[in-house]
Amino acid sequence: MSRDNGKPPSGMAVILDREDVNAEMTDPAQWDYEKSTSTDADLSTLSTSFAQMPSPSRVCSRAALQKPPCHDSSHGGRSNTSKVANNPSDTTSTNNVPRTSDKEGVAYKACTGLLQERVLDELSLLTKNWKGSIVLSCVPMTALEGVEKAKEEPVDIDICDYLSGQKTQYSRLNFSPRKYPPPADLGLAFKTSKKNHTNTTWDDLRTHIVKQSYKTRSPVICSSGSSGGGGKKFVCHTLNDTNKKNKGRKREDEDFRETHLVNDGERGERENGRSLPRRTSGQDISDGKCGLLFTVKCDEIGYHITLFRSAGTCMHSHHIKYNYSDVSLPLRLLEENEFKELKNVHDTQAGEGLCKAYLFAKTGQLVPRGKIAYLFGSKATGDADFASDIDKLLSYLEDEKDIVHAVFWDMASRGNDGCRLVSKCKCVEDEDPIVTDLTADRSMKKVVAMVREDRKERNIGSNQNLFLSVMWGEKENLRYFKMYPETVFVDVTSHSNNKKYHLLTFSCKSGTNKQVLFLKAWIPNQRRFSFRWVFKYGMESLGLHHYFKYTELIMKDGDPQQHNEIQNFMVEYLTNAFDGACGWHLVRQGCLRDCPGKNAAGKENAEKWEQFLTHVKNWLYSWMRPGYCETEDEYKISKELLFRYISSESALQAAGGHQQLLDTVKRWVQNKVIVSENHFLFYLRKHKRAFHTYCSNGHEGTNFGMKNHTIPLKANGSMTKNAKALTMQASLKAAEMNANAYRNVIKPNKKWSKLPTAPYVTPFAEGLVHAIMDRQDLYSVRRVGEREFEIKCSICVEPFIADHSVSEDKCPIPRFHRIRRVVVDDDGVCRCSCCYFEQVGIPCPHMAKVFDTVQPQWDGFLHTDVSVRWWSQYNYSAYQFPGHGNLTQLFHDLRHNDVKGPKLHLDLLTDDCMPIEDPSTDMSAVHRLKNYDVDDISQQLGGTVDGCIVTTSAAQSEMERNMLESNGGIPDVAIFSESLEDFQFRADGSLPPGVSLRSALMPQFNDVCRVCEQFPQLRQKLSEAHEDILKHGRKLASEKMSNPERNGATVSMLTDRHTGPSRVYNTKINPI
Repeated sequence: MSRDNGKPPSGMAVILDREDVNAEMTDPAQWDYEKSTSTDADLSTLSTSFAQMPSPSRVCSRAALQKPPCHDSSHGGRSNTSKVANNPSDTTSTNNVPRTSDKEGVAYKACTGLLQERVLDELSLLTKNWKGSIVLSCVPMTALEGVEKAKEEPVDIDICDYLSGQKTQYSRLNFSPRKYPPPADLGLAFKTSKKNHTNTTWDDLRTHIVKQSYKTRSPVICSSGSSGGGGKKFVCHTLNDTNKKNKGRKREDEDFRETHLVNDGERGERENGRSLPRRTSGQDISDGKCGLLFTVKCDEIGYHITLFRSAGTCMHSHHIKYNYSDVSLPLRLLEENEFKELKNVHDTQAGEGLCKAYLFAKTGQLVPRGKIAYLFGSKATGDADFASDIDKLLSYLEDEKDIVHAVFWDMASRGNDGCRLVSKCKCVEDEDPIVTDLTADRSMKKVVAMVREDRKERNIGSNQNLFLSVMWGEKENLRYFKMYPETVFVDVTSHSNNKKYHLLTFSCKSGTNKQVLFLKAWIPNQRRFSFRWVFKYGMESLGLHHYFKYTELIMKDGDPQQHNEIQNFMVEYLTNAFDGACGWHLVRQGCLRDCPGKNAAGKENAEKWEQFLTHVKNWLYSWMRPGYCETEDEYKISKELLFRYISSESALQAAGGHQQLLDTVKRWVQNKVIVSENHFLFYLRKHKRAFHTYCSNGHEGTNFGMKNHTIPLKANGSMTKNAKALTMQASLKAAEMNANAYRNVIKPNKKWSKLPTAPYVTPFAEGLVHAIMDRQDLYSVRRVGEREFEIKCSICVEPFIADHSVSEDKCPIPRFHRIRRVVVDDDGVCRCSCCYFEQVGIPCPHMAKVFDTVQPQWDGFLHTDVSVRWWSQYNYSAYQFPGHGNLTQLFHDLRHNDVKGPKLHLDLLTDDCMPIEDPSTDMSAVHRLKNYDVDDISQQLGGTVDGCIVTTSAAQSEMERNMLESNGGIPDVAIFSESLEDFQFRADGSLPPGVSLRSALMPQFNDVCRVCEQFPQLRQKLSEAHEDILKHGRKLASEKMSNPERNGATVSMLTDRHTGPSRVYNTKINPI
């Protein structure tokens, strides 16, 4: 058998079936296709010869199977191998098949050609005509039967059994007139409801026919044209001439993505990041289209499939059989309830991928993400083509009833007044937004100049708004901030949208110890003006400044621009707040950046050096945590001992004898950590309700969670879509917390606790109270006044044995003996010197010991002795608008006049309850050290024992002395790095693979900054160069913007793309 144009599929593996090979000669080396005949004897002999050949699995190569045999038109298209067989000396092979001998190679080539033709023949059998099957509910009718017959109950029949004149007695297959009634005007029988016609019967019938054809594996589609005698034709969906793509022009080769063997998806992209069209395949009707066909008509009797004159064709042709699971389901075939479910899934902003998985699990069919995106995209919803992403975002925020927001933009004015810098806020539903003109504000003078320059450079029209920032919050999450405003966390995260805007987030801690993200803002950069609008105008416009006066700690990561604006905001609104800096950023992240790495001291000392750095970090953390340094004297002693430890012999051994490593660590502690001590020391904020917070890890977790959520925040997502995702995340969080709050109210019983507070406080608060009650037995109490008690820890009575030198391998972080004092005021309110109630709002174990001693039958604290923030009813009912009666107002007043401590009845403080003893003598911090000897401390610190007069750290090496004593001088010409001179950029300015521009320019940048620090007069030149680069960058970025973003009603301000590592701020914070 011959094939002139057959081509085998590439890479197809074939197994040789010896009984199916036809040959004339028994010697494979002399086998010639031209003389081959098919006899049983020859087949038997050929099988014997093949049995003596090497195994095909060892001889065959993948390349050989992919190459078709040589075709020669002079021999009827058959492969001519006689030349190879008659020339044994020729060791080459057109198929490059490895072989052990020439005879075996020629035989193998002959077998491959036959197998390829055999495979092609088998493939051609798959495209032969095959009968379709479409089951529909119809009534078969003859030409003489009329309306009465059509009214009979329809039955399920396979219409393909009636097409092509198989049952000539019938002339039509009638659909139920009750379900699909014919219209009064038959001219409208096939008009769709999309064309402003009220007839929906044809839409329902057409959808029913197409859906049933998919279920029975013979998918059809309604042709756009009409049949000759009226009606609508249905043709095969797989291979027809109704597809417009088949009639369009063919794209040129350069229009498509290049194909690469490795990393094909990454390398086949444009330089600007947008993917080129993929090389796909489409329908090919050049050899003919599928023959399946039937026609639906309509008359007075009803809709029907005509069988007149053997109408219709029941056979498929020119394509393989349809597999239900291999063809994507048209979304128009979804039921109305299925479409609503799919839309609900899509509205969660989980993405088209989750919708695809949902449909596959429900229907078993794969629907491409592109179809889902088109179904719910702008074209389907009728959005304007030139509506920018910012326009859609602002429209979404205005339409949402449960969102309050404020927008900062340069708004186009009506008339010739020019553009105005405006802050627009909407807080109350069904009320006009509040617009504030900031053009004349002196603090916004620089912003006005930047906006004018940006408009001029990018040629933004005077009728277009220039978007700067937006902040928004969900009402339910803002409610949690109003309930729990004591601690506020602030942070900025990048990679939050495709416009490279930075996401500024605010969060608080609830009564169940959950981190609640209550406010979000997109700012164009982290320059001071961005934070200025957020803190000065945005907060006030949303009405949040009334609640910030209850904030006692605001925690941030140390960004100086952000810090300065927070300071200004604190002066006016955060009058009671402590300005905190994240200890995790200062210590852990700062150590990773500024300290030598694990192998800096050599591989043999890597473990010791890593342990040394861990000791130093834990020592620094001890200044931020309770139980270590609770007074200024204790902090000074601990700090001096830390520097002595860094300079000790054990530290030098851990550094492998490299003193410069220790000098680097000491410089880091001095210049990057201690300079921020006023923002992280525990003893400075122990009177604040900060809940022992010393880092913003909980808030960092929310930033991580929003990007790894089921409904994630995507770096390449639009601002509108990501805003919807953030809103959905917040709504889910609020719903979960509300459900937990409701459960705690209706199910107050806690079987694991029998304390009096159990039915009234949240489970988390009850766990804290339970832990405090368990610890009271560790203390002993003495009465030293009529209303004053001394409490000591019982385990501290025993002698404390510890290292007496800082030179030991272990790191002796200083611990101090303490005597706690509980004082009862005239109102019976107890206050303890540990300040635990001030920090947490729950009585401390020292108070519990006093209560237990004074009241022998005491069962525990009451819920009225605990701050109202921990009450279950407060967690559920507070700040509910319109609220539950007067509870909202009452809870607000109670929070403003919260309990200051647990109450002890004064009548219990009689002379009989406890005798009054002499108070203990106050000792200095040095004498109270647990793990250091007083004499050693005196020698180590070089100061007096009775006080805390300590010396500052002295330079331990010549390099450090030079650093500390350096007062500047004439700059050396070699101060500038020559790294850029040695580094060769490409002609187009690009970098070799694996080299980032940031790392290449960092040495030069550091040198420039060092010179500017020594010579302040050069800072202006650096600022001018910075502005010039940003100016050209905005111009280039504007040229790459798409038409909707450039011509929309609102245009976003250009931002700088952040491509480097995560930002770590450990710079010195200059207080204002």
